Amino acid sequence: MGVEPGRLKTPSDFKPGSVLPAEFERAVASSRYTALVLSPAFFDDRWAEFTDLLAAFASVAGQRERVVPVVYRECPLPLRIDFRVKLDCTEPGRWDTEVARLRALQGLRGVRAGFRFSQRAPW
Repeated sequence: MGVEPGRLKTPSDFKPGSVLPAEFERAVASSRYTALVLSPAFFDDRWAEFTDLLAAFASVAGQRERVVPVVYRECPLPLRIDFRVKLDCTEPGRWDTEVARLRALQGLRGVRAGFRFSQRAPW
């Protein structure tokens, strides 16, 4: 996404040997937003669902929206995600516009040149 180091957390940032649920909870709790990059693979990943549910709870508990769905590949969405305004990154031609919207939400400007979604999730 072209963000500065430390502003984006993925499982590759988790401390080796730590307990996964605690690391996901720490990532959600310490973040202003949780972007869910949605694809069929997302819904096959039990940790992605766990993170989704933690972020949804954090939104309710904190009384502010924290979950940002980013549709990367078309797939059926559960109601808890489908009712939200989504970013549509299903076509490469939309990536710059949608990533710019996500960066604006985070208080960042524009899109860093050369941004590309990878074909695989980092975990």
